[in-house]
Amino acid sequence: MEKKERYRICIPPFINNKPLTYCIEEGYYDKVDRCDKFLPGCISVDDFSYYDAVLSSTYFTAMYDHIQRYQEIGICSTGPVLSVVLFSKKPLQEIRNIALATCSHSSVTLCQILFKETVSKDVVFSYEHPNLEKMLKKNDAALLIGDYCLKMLKNINTKKYLTIDIGEWWTKLTDLPFVWACWQHHNLSSELFEILLKSKTDSNHYFHQIKKISKRFFTNKFNVDNYFTDHLYYNVGLQEEKGIQLYKKLLHKHIDYLFLNNNTHISKNPASPAQKGVLLKLPSSM
Repeated sequence: MEKKERYRICIPPFINNKPLTYCIEEGYYDKVDRCDKFLPGCISVDDFSYYDAVLSSTYFTAMYDHIQRYQEIGICSTGPVLSVVLFSKKPLQEIRNIALATCSHSSVTLCQILFKETVSKDVVFSYEHPNLEKMLKKNDAALLIGDYCLKMLKNINTKKYLTIDIGEWWTKLTDLPFVWACWQHHNLSSELFEILLKSKTDSNHYFHQIKKISKRFFTNKFNVDNYFTDHLYYNVGLQEEKGIQLYKKLLHKHIDYLFLNNNTHISKNPASPAQKGVLLKLPSSM
């Protein structure tokens, strides 16, 4: 286990990670030398060699054997996640092209996996800047992620679109939670793991400040408290581990399909051979 004088950390600039990272971002720990912020879609495999810990999409640890994750901590949901939503002009079964925001490897691959497994083999995916109006000009549906999604849910009349929460879709299909992101590393450090755990505990004491930062995304009806208590949680246990393993199997099962419909944000360099025999069925309620 590697021990250093100072540690380099990378986190996404999303509000959903604040209960894990607030104290790190505020500079409360001397052992953290720097804390850089990058959108998850901008993180590459090489970045995991430079940083001692990266809070990023579970995709990376599921795809690459050399990228490991710190246990027990993650950004999780069981049911609606609220911040990964498909906005559609058509019923689900009629969707033929989808614009994906490039903000999260886990979210865009999960969306593709769900369509591949349950709806149609003919859906074509593309990548666009997260602007719903522009995304829907040439596409039947658009996937928005993270803060972009929360802003859109706050500001638009959602009755104009069919909205499908990807977290809810996953849980209905699998009866499992989904772990959207987790702390990942190239070289394990027990000391750094303790800092990450401490930040998770300490950040809870600053929940009032976290809510204040986050309120610009919410209204009285669309409540910030509900988002952090009813939609998200941050402990990875047995069920969450099962969710990660199923996602990994499906990811490798459909690796050729995902690469075919992607640009360079998804790398065709799997950690293990494609998995077979994993099949999800579309629930009648969707």
